[in-house]
Amino acid sequence: GTGTPSDFDSESHGVIFQPRSSRQCVYFNITDDNIVEERECFNVTLGRTADLDDRVQLGRMSTTIYINDNDGATVRLDPLVTVNTEGRSVELCAIVESAITGCRIEYDFNITFDIRGTADEGEDYSGLESYLTIPKCRNRQCMMIQITEDQVVEMK
Repeated sequence: GTGTPSDFDSESHGVIFQPRSSRQCVYFNITDDNIVEERECFNVTLGRTADLDDRVQLGRMSTTIYINDNDGATVRLDPLVTVNTEGRSVELCAIVESAITGCRIEYDFNITFDIRGTADEGEDYSGLESYLTIPKCRNRQCMMIQITEDQVVEMK
């Protein structure tokens, strides 16, 4: 599966059926690592031992166990960015925050923007996409916004 040994207890387990017993359980410890991950899985397969009586048949011998991640992280923008028109460009950054250090999110993801205000795209600024892609394991991703110097005095 997609899970790694750091996601769960990957030791081999033995199952012993006592006389007149028809069900046994195997337990796996799942690791809570505080890393935001996509759903992962691992496979469990029964093996036949040499001392198993030929009259005992094994049915479905494998299954897949899915790990649904419940860890989270917060993404925020720099709260206030100010630039003069002489600045020509401004950098806008999204920051991923979490309770842990290191890799916080194990996959690329997009953040969409709702763009509103008194500045007009194309007249006052350009280069701002409606989304920002944050690559996996990055805790900061920035984009450059071009400021348009149009020689018009605006009072907005």
